[in-house]
Amino acid sequence: MKKNYTIILGVVVSIGYILGIIYLYSKSNLGLTDLLNSLTTFVGWILALIIGFVHLHKTRGDSILALKEETRKSLQIDAFRDINSAVSEFSGILGEIYSGYAFLPGKLDLHVKNPQLFRFDKNEIMQKLHDVTLKIWNGSGNLYLSIESNEMAVLEYDHLRKYIHFVVEDLDKLAQSFIAKWGMVRIEAFSDPELRATFAAESLHVSEKAMDLQSYLFDYRIELMNGMLGDIFDRKVPNRLPLDKKHKTLSELAIRSNVLAEYKSRSEKALVPPRETGDRGR
Repeated sequence: MKKNYTIILGVVVSIGYILGIIYLYSKSNLGLTDLLNSLTTFVGWILALIIGFVHLHKTRGDSILALKEETRKSLQIDAFRDINSAVSEFSGILGEIYSGYAFLPGKLDLHVKNPQLFRFDKNEIMQKLHDVTLKIWNGSGNLYLSIESNEMAVLEYDHLRKYIHFVVEDLDKLAQSFIAKWGMVRIEAFSDPELRATFAAESLHVSEKAMDLQSYLFDYRIELMNGMLGDIFDRKVPNRLPLDKKHKTLSELAIRSNVLAEYKSRSEKALVPPRETGDRGR
């Protein structure tokens, strides 16, 4: 509104100035040469004001854009620092899970070969696995909270966060299923080589999935780093190159359209109430 008043006042003054010159000319107070000089001066003055106004407006606009960009970069740096800390913490938890399951088959084989020397308390081990598996939700929860606290800065990468959440859910189900299944097996039964081989395969499968998730966190960190800090340093960190071709990077797996479809499917399943069982209604 203030800007409109300024323009209106400028137009009124200009019209008044022109009318004043014409009036003086009509009263013979000004000659034709003086009239032309006055009008030329006035036009030049108006052009100078217009040029100055345009330049001022552009400078102000550039300053606003520069300030906006500076603020955006500052928020992105803060967001990356916060999320990177949560990623590192969660990665450490996944390292515990990996080692907890990866070393189980070796411990069991040593116990079977020499039970007096190598202790294998199955109940104690399963309880430790249960405890470390619960940490999945502590680590992922802190990561999600950190992401949501900086959601505006990382909204572009939300499909990557969703995919990571899928993997977290699947890893938790896999680990809990392992504990429930093998926790019921008596230690004496592990003298069977085939049973130990099955135990080892399933234990290593859990540890491999934990390592996969740890790798996806590494990929997520690189995506954020390149997207938020790449313009500042004019360079980008190379993407992870899996040694085994069967393994993929997070960006290769988390295709936006596929992730959104999977998210919708899982959300709908979560909303479906469990079916009643028993003889009710018969």
